[in-house]
Amino acid sequence: KKTVLILAAAFTNVDACETDPEKCKTVNEANTLAVFYWAQKNYDAKIVFYSTDYVFDGKAGPYAEEYPRNAVSVYGQSKVNVEEWLERNAKDSLILRTTGVFDYIPGSKNFLMQMISLWGDKKHTKIPSDQISNPIWSGDIVYATRELLAWQKSGHYGVAGGSWISRMEFSQLIAKVFDLDPSYIDSIETADLGQKAKRPLRGGLKIDKLVKELDWSPMGAEEALQFLKKKFMENK
Repeated sequence: KKTVLILAAAFTNVDACETDPEKCKTVNEANTLAVFYWAQKNYDAKIVFYSTDYVFDGKAGPYAEEYPRNAVSVYGQSKVNVEEWLERNAKDSLILRTTGVFDYIPGSKNFLMQMISLWGDKKHTKIPSDQISNPIWSGDIVYATRELLAWQKSGHYGVAGGSWISRMEFSQLIAKVFDLDPSYIDSIETADLGQKAKRPLRGGLKIDKLVKELDWSPMGAEEALQFLKKKFMENK
């Protein structure tokens, strides 16, 4: 049996990567490649690497696997560099690009939990109306990873949710599903947020290849949120 290395660790704070590019390069590139070298040398391992739609510039999303990369942030470029290394040095690797990963995990910082926490504190929240992607429940990423490995797939795959929506629309869905007050959501354009790093505005990923090869599709945003609410309420 082939040994598989699944690397999900990364420095994912996009603005912090922009202000501390050396740390980003160390964690997301040097340390990551050191692990890959080790896994290849000692175990001849197949590598699974989680990448992002931030490898694209956000002008023409959602993006298919073969679309030319053009990162607009330090974080995005760090992912591009690792993808290119894998293409040169580990041709049987599995590169899974994803976006907007969320789950119901109290204490975590994914978008769903940030929103629920802010509502709990009764704080108004500025949400960009012009950042578009297709957010995905983390459980669907796990399923896709397992199935792609089972079918011995390699190369690039877009692994994203079934709904291509803005962050503003996603936050409104969270309010709807979890019975929260939508008046705490304040719409704003990205340019007015003053973020350190540029965002790919029209981002997201096409999942046609994934759906065709696995005969399965990740849940849309509302379906996934309803699933998580039901699961959370039943376990409460």
